[in-house]
Amino acid sequence: MNGLKLIKNGEIHLFGTIVTDEWIWEDSSGYFSSVMLIDALAQFDGDVTIRLNSAGGNPVEGEAIRAAIAAHPGKVTLKIQGAAFSAASLLAMGADRIEMSSGSLMMIHDPSTFAGGNEDYLRHIADYLGKMAGVYASVYAARSGKTPDQAREIMKKEVFFGPDDAVSEGFADAVSGDDGETATEEMFGQAMSAMNAAFMKFTTAAGAVPQQIKSGVSHMNGGDDPHNKGGTSMPKTKPKVDPSNVPDPVMGGPKPATPTPPNPVDENAIGMQAVANYRARRDDVMAAAAPFKDIIDMAAVQAAIDSDVSLTEVKLQVLQMASSAQAAPSGRVQIIRDERDTMRAGMVDALSVQLGVGDADDRARPYMEMSIVDMAASLTDQSAPRMGNFGGREEVLMSAVHSTSDFPFILGQAFNRVIENTYEMVDPTFHEFSREMPFNDFRDHEVIRPDNFPTLQKIGENGEIKFGTFGENKETIALASFATAISISRQLMVNDNMGTIAGILENAASIVPEFEEETFYAMLLSNPKLQDGIDLFHANHGNLAASGAINETNVAAGRKAMRTHKQSDGRSVKMNAPSILIVGPERETEAEKFLSTIIANATADVNIFAGKLRLVVTEAIEDTKWYLSVDKAKKTHVMKHGYLEGRRAPRVRLDEPFGRQGTAMSIEHDFAAGAVGYMGMYRRG
Repeated sequence: MNGLKLIKNGEIHLFGTIVTDEWIWEDSSGYFSSVMLIDALAQFDGDVTIRLNSAGGNPVEGEAIRAAIAAHPGKVTLKIQGAAFSAASLLAMGADRIEMSSGSLMMIHDPSTFAGGNEDYLRHIADYLGKMAGVYASVYAARSGKTPDQAREIMKKEVFFGPDDAVSEGFADAVSGDDGETATEEMFGQAMSAMNAAFMKFTTAAGAVPQQIKSGVSHMNGGDDPHNKGGTSMPKTKPKVDPSNVPDPVMGGPKPATPTPPNPVDENAIGMQAVANYRARRDDVMAAAAPFKDIIDMAAVQAAIDSDVSLTEVKLQVLQMASSAQAAPSGRVQIIRDERDTMRAGMVDALSVQLGVGDADDRARPYMEMSIVDMAASLTDQSAPRMGNFGGREEVLMSAVHSTSDFPFILGQAFNRVIENTYEMVDPTFHEFSREMPFNDFRDHEVIRPDNFPTLQKIGENGEIKFGTFGENKETIALASFATAISISRQLMVNDNMGTIAGILENAASIVPEFEEETFYAMLLSNPKLQDGIDLFHANHGNLAASGAINETNVAAGRKAMRTHKQSDGRSVKMNAPSILIVGPERETEAEKFLSTIIANATADVNIFAGKLRLVVTEAIEDTKWYLSVDKAKKTHVMKHGYLEGRRAPRVRLDEPFGRQGTAMSIEHDFAAGAVGYMGMYRRG
């Protein structure tokens, strides 16, 4: 079929059902195929916009379209207007940018088909679908940044995403300003009926009886007869498995031979009747569920309505839900997605407050009276045993951490808040003279030394600007990862001893600033070599002198040495006076006396350095050496330190959220420190 019919106003419109090309006739509308899309894309050499509104269809065709979109040489922007369900969401993943209108929906689920045959044949079909689902999961994973297993779980659950949810989950890039068409049940019904109509065209042309074949559109099935499943009878003889005759997923049925065009079908009438049937089914079930709406999960009721079981079976499911809810002592109801996210955030806030971080807000208050065990029980639909029942409370925690509940996430988030809060309360001494820099990875980061920057030059009469040159001297710094393991006993967790747990976490966090202090000064005191092969503090660098007292003469000599440094092009280094004096305990009192303001009777007795130098004392300097340094804001600063971008504070990783020996965790931290020059520091001793 000619794909030019898909092009409208310089854009490609994919509106309708995805089918193979042989299912589309010249007079058809509301269908498109990979052949048509490839033909349409060939008309564009550069960037192209595709508008999509489809309830899905044949997933193999959807993948072929996705691959063609991904292979297009220009940038492809795909705008979802209305719906991108099933195979339509798969094809969207090939675009460079995916935008969704404010009223649109995306649905991701497993491929499905309908087949009849003996055990071997049906196993073959199941393997075929499983392989297909795994391949498609990798496509969704690559787009969203999730793992294939995470994407597979979403497919199994058949999740509908609104625009904001799709963006946050990584399946779309933005909510567009184009409102387009809002996804509605009428639209969904019309799209589904179009799939039925397409299949009916084929089966009628091939001589099949439409009532004996099911299209695979679960949302369009109804009827009161539980035995009227629309499938074919099981053959008495073992069918031969022919891979070329495997039914098309979703669309169902064998791959067709080239058929004779059938008589025209009133697709609009079929679609409207399908919508009417769906509404009648929904209203009937909702009327049956109305008396129990306060105790049963209405989202589960809607899922039952949309399933492919008969109306009688759906009503029976509603009664079973009501019976189970009335029998439950807690009256607990299932939690839908938005409520689950709110509850998870509230529990993280509440547990953090109980551990001493932050104040309880409206989100946290409903959970402030809950213990750790209470939260674990609530998340796994259990009843928390009373305090004192150690074994029962322990089992609740064990089941919570070894299930798919949010409990490990909540525990980890709260613990991390305690660690981060404690860490931020301590400021290592080297922050006074070392400038922080961000690291976006663990590779070596090159830093150009300040003595290698060219100066400005006068612009010539003809407007010519001369280019300066950077020197070759540069230093490198790289992040390193550090960690230590700690554990919280199972007794503390079960007994909900929040004060002791918080104390353990705070003590663990407090070692990190101490570690940074030790690591930084170990590097500084080792007098590392720079890229020129010379020690940081060396006579050749003009920043090292023999041991001496902290007095006016020696400090003045250090200041002079720093102010008289020359850059690589011979220019003097400007504004390079020291502003920090760094000492260890051996020189602390001496330094304090030197920097104190003296009320002098004679000019010669005035302390000219009073108020000009800030004192930094660190226990890491164990001898009598002392240092002068410029402020870290100066371009000649010597020291740098840094953290992984977005992870300045240490973090907790739960290695075992709750085991027989307690909660095992790692305190992990990424840190870097190094020298990037020599002109901004001076050492005596």
